Amino acid sequence: MPEIDRISGIRICVFSRDHLPPHFHAFYGEYEALIDIREGTVLAGGLPRKKLREVLEYLAENREELLETFYQLNPNLRQ
Repeated sequence: MPEIDRISGIRICVFSRDHLPPHFHAFYGEYEALIDIREGTVLAGGLPRKKLREVLEYLAENREELLETFYQLNPNLRQ
């Protein structure tokens, strides 16, 4: 599980051999959320409200890089 970035104690990770839609995992303490990269929605799990807001701001600034990383680690899923 490559850690892509860390913001305010939140680990941003992308798994290889993952599934669609393109997403990343955000870990904060005992919390985990799967975030859809294109839509910016929570697919599963959750984070405290303030941390989710920070993750979504991070996504808005890094969407293209996150998409590229997802497809580099999961080339068979590229559409």
